Amino acid sequence: MVNLDNIQYLVATHVSFIVTFVLIAEARSDSARFIDHPQSVSARLGEDVSLRCTIYPPAIEVLWFLNGFPLQPLPNSTIEEKQNKATGEHELIMKNISVQRDGQYYCRQRTEEVKSQTAQVTVLVAPSQIRLLPFNPVTIVQENVETSLTCHVDGGKPAPTVQWYKDDVLIETGVDTHIASTDLTSKTENVTSMLKWTPIRGEHEKRIFCTASHTALQGGILRVETQLIVEYPPVVTFASVPKVIKEGDSVTLQCIVDANPYIDLKFRWKKNDLPIYPDVSGGTLYMEHVQRSDRGTVYTCEATNRIGTGSAGYTFTVQYPPGFYSMQEIYSSDLNADTYLACNVDSSEPADIIWTHESSSQVIGHEKILQVHATSDSDFGVYSCTATAPGYPAIRKDIKLLKKGPPFISAEASVYAGQEDSQTQIKCVINGLPLTMQIRWINPQGRTLLTDQHVEIAQETLSDRVVSRLTIKNVKKDDFGMYNCSAANAYGSSDRLIPLKETDWMLPIIIGCACGGTLLLLVIVAAILCVRCRSHRRLKRTSDTSGSTTTSDDLETKGPNGGANTNSAILDMYNTSSSETLHDGKLHANGGWHSSLTHTSPQDILHAHPYTIHADYMQHKDAQNFYTRYADYEQEYNPNTFLNLPAIYTPTLSIEQQEQEGSRDPSPYQTSGLPIRLPEPLYTQRFPNGINGSVMMLDATLNSRLATNV
Repeated sequence: MVNLDNIQYLVATHVSFIVTFVLIAEARSDSARFIDHPQSVSARLGEDVSLRCTIYPPAIEVLWFLNGFPLQPLPNSTIEEKQNKATGEHELIMKNISVQRDGQYYCRQRTEEVKSQTAQVTVLVAPSQIRLLPFNPVTIVQENVETSLTCHVDGGKPAPTVQWYKDDVLIETGVDTHIASTDLTSKTENVTSMLKWTPIRGEHEKRIFCTASHTALQGGILRVETQLIVEYPPVVTFASVPKVIKEGDSVTLQCIVDANPYIDLKFRWKKNDLPIYPDVSGGTLYMEHVQRSDRGTVYTCEATNRIGTGSAGYTFTVQYPPGFYSMQEIYSSDLNADTYLACNVDSSEPADIIWTHESSSQVIGHEKILQVHATSDSDFGVYSCTATAPGYPAIRKDIKLLKKGPPFISAEASVYAGQEDSQTQIKCVINGLPLTMQIRWINPQGRTLLTDQHVEIAQETLSDRVVSRLTIKNVKKDDFGMYNCSAANAYGSSDRLIPLKETDWMLPIIIGCACGGTLLLLVIVAAILCVRCRSHRRLKRTSDTSGSTTTSDDLETKGPNGGANTNSAILDMYNTSSSETLHDGKLHANGGWHSSLTHTSPQDILHAHPYTIHADYMQHKDAQNFYTRYADYEQEYNPNTFLNLPAIYTPTLSIEQQEQEGSRDPSPYQTSGLPIRLPEPLYTQRFPNGINGSVMMLDATLNSRLATNV
């Protein structure tokens, strides 16, 4: 059974405990407590700051603490405390706050450990200055070269915010910022910001800004700037040029340059990467008469400053008519063989090619290369390549296809030289394809000649012939005679005899006398005409007194009876000495010439003359004395006809051949491409071993006498 007394005791005990606790709590509620706490605040350096706290009961005194240390107001101090005992409000006033007042503040009951919440007082310090390192109002940089600028901001609490701008555009890349404290006393911080970037020419003359922002800055932000001068190598472009350049036009190329610096700019022009001389120092190149060879040529304008070099090229596109180049004009072939004829045409526009043969106008090909298979002689001859380009007239080139065969030789009929001449030259032309290089010269003594101190042999190879020249130095008597020029190729051989004759020593004297006489005659005629014009009457009286008039033109001789002795004057031209008589043009054993000719008339004398007599000869003789005023020296003097010997053959070109060949040696080919077989001279047929020296001396003697008489 539970004891009721014990239960009552326990209840009474618990009630007593509860009452005691309540009484104690009521007693506690009457002790000091803060009902209003100080608030955190920020202030610029030098501003006034106020902190407040309220305690209950109101009459209780409080103390202010900074960073755990009590604040003790002193006379003339910048700290002031105020208290309202009725309300229990306490105020801490800090005038012209300094950095040292920065920290944590709270209120505490003076006698007990009752304190308010903590409030943070932050003293704001504005940065003192901003600088660019290195600083210049103008910063010179180079294109594509990494560059850096450093912005330094001194002071500031807390650290200021540093930013970079390019012409008011925020730069967000390439910025590296560092913050460093100055000292513990000032509690300020320095900021260093570096900007790294690679300038481009588009940034030339742009502005770079560095700014520092801070809440303590009442005037906004701090800013420093510099202007960029970007140096870059030249960039070259060409001004407008004609789209169409024709051959013969004049063209001006002008290059436009963007460069910095520009003042020290130097120009140089190149043609296909080779410098143009004389050097063109300016940015303009003038070219006169552009040629087709300039087609595809690249002209380059180079501009250089101290930063670098820039260039630009212009490729010429020249329009010009079609033209042939590197054309082989003569081909040779055997029967039943293939030959490839080339028609090389150069034109600004593609040209149309037409091949024809001289035998007809039928088109036989359109390609640059024409294949010809010669099955007969008619397949040889002249092939024509005709090229036509739009806007230009057609052009034609003739190409000869010749048949291969043995060589054949053409040469001068005779070569004349005088003894003791410094040199003379004998030439023979070896025709025939294929060309031969096996040429041999034999002198009159039958010796094969080689180049030495006395003779020199030279060869000139042309497209369809070889010209061999034998030069004899310091001509002697033994050098006169018949020379043999022979040649051979794979198809055969040929030779030709060429006589070297001695020139008559009287010929220069005759020519000089003739020229002097002609000049004297002209002077006399002019004087007579002048006198006649001035004194015609005087001449008439003189004529009447004498009964006859004799002029300078009257050259007849008077006979014994006063008549003209014409026949004797003419016959005297051919009188011979006792050792030289004419007799049917034959040489007698006594070394002289005997003649049974009797000349009873001038006509007989003229017909017997060993020179070539023209049909119009009689029209040029004097009617009184048969004095010959005209002789055709262009016709070859050939005394062999007077000796009853055949004439030496001299090949002669036609007008057409002369126009085609010009000054070159004649080509003994027919237009069909087949060789013309020239007959061997009758000298070779009748006198294969040459003509003896006596005949040649006779030839020279006749030449001397007859030329003197004429």
